[in-house]
Amino acid sequence: MEFVLLPQFVFLLYPSLANFSTIANVVTSLPFIAVGFSGVRHLVAGSGRNAVSGRPRAPFVAFVLSLILVGAGSIFYHLFPSTEHLLWDRLPIAVCLAAFACAIADTGPDSRIGSALLLPVLVVSVSSVLYWHVSVTRGHEELLPYAAVQVCTVLWAGVSFFGRRTRHAGAGDLRWGLAAYALGRIVELFQQQIYNKLGLDLGHPLKHLLVALAVFLIVRALASSGGQQPEIVPLRLETVPSD
Repeated sequence: MEFVLLPQFVFLLYPSLANFSTIANVVTSLPFIAVGFSGVRHLVAGSGRNAVSGRPRAPFVAFVLSLILVGAGSIFYHLFPSTEHLLWDRLPIAVCLAAFACAIADTGPDSRIGSALLLPVLVVSVSSVLYWHVSVTRGHEELLPYAAVQVCTVLWAGVSFFGRRTRHAGAGDLRWGLAAYALGRIVELFQQQIYNKLGLDLGHPLKHLLVALAVFLIVRALASSGGQQPEIVPLRLETVPSD
């Protein structure tokens, strides 16, 4: 399916753009870059900082910057699809997932566990992608470690945030963000069936949009979760016996 309205020189530079799937996947990768820059704006405005030290939280910084790379890597891969280029699509995702899990662990006015674990979690996450890439070059693709990183980081994030007794600002956004992420992954599982039904590759672009919505909500949640929300003490009325 070709888009004849686009200038022909664009097709000469990027022949893959003549394919609907490529256009849809490139366009739906742009929101990740936009959300990443919105996260940078939050940092400049003073959000996402440790409530005690006032310094930016390293995992939150890594998370918003990695979102920009996720969008750029996705665009690069979909414009020039190959196994080699897929490496540069998955590496930023691995960094993003690791930073996200550590940023969630760092919520709270004085929590620093996420910052302490950021480097080793990044090493594990990035290593899972490099292991996949080496396995592909040797002729036996092994994706299990990378898939395990994706599942474990999201589970850890959910448990570490919602498993606390104290309530945090941004809990609602994070809850909806995780739901949108899960929905995006479900759509990914059925993208071949969607293609067979409609004759167009709409599953993968839809997954992009759902995950982009998820990270938008997560960035907003993390930017507002520097401190704890005070518990609301219910008003109790006591009756005084009359004389």
